[in-house]
Amino acid sequence: MKSVRNHELVDDIINACTGTIGRESAANGIRALCRTFGGQSLLIPQHKMDGQCAEKILSVLEDEIGGADARTVFGKLVAFYSGTLQYIPLERCGFRRDIAVEIYATLNNGSTAADFCRKYTISNTQVYRLWRVGQRLHIDEVSPRLGFDRD
Repeated sequence: MKSVRNHELVDDIINACTGTIGRESAANGIRALCRTFGGQSLLIPQHKMDGQCAEKILSVLEDEIGGADARTVFGKLVAFYSGTLQYIPLERCGFRRDIAVEIYATLNNGSTAADFCRKYTISNTQVYRLWRVGQRLHIDEVSPRLGFDRD
C-alpha cells in the first residue's frame, strides 16, 4: 500500500508560485518555513501585514529568498490560507523526496551519513532509507519504463 502524502500546504504554495517566481525559489522559501516553524501549527494572517505572525513569516521568507519573491510566496500563502491555523510539516517530512535526491547525489561525494543526520535530525537508518528512495528516483529518471508497476 502506498503512503498518502499529507502535506498539501507545501505542494499548493509551491505550485501556485511556480508561474510567478519559479519552482526552485518557491520551494526554498517553503522549505525555510518548514525549517523554522515545522512541527507546529501556525496561524496564517488574514491580511498581508497583520501583526507579529505576518512579520515572522515574511522575515523568514526574506532571509531565504529575497524581497520580491518572499512577498509573492507570502501573498499566495495568505490568499490560500488566510485566517486559518495550518500545520507546518517538518522539513524532513514535507520535502522527503527532495532530501532523498540530495542524499543520493552527495552521500558518496564527500558527505557522510553523519552530516545528514545532523542536518535533518534523522537517524543513520533513515539516511540509508532515503538514499535508497533517491536511488529509485534516479533509476526511474534515467531508465525507460517497461510498463511494469513497482511497489
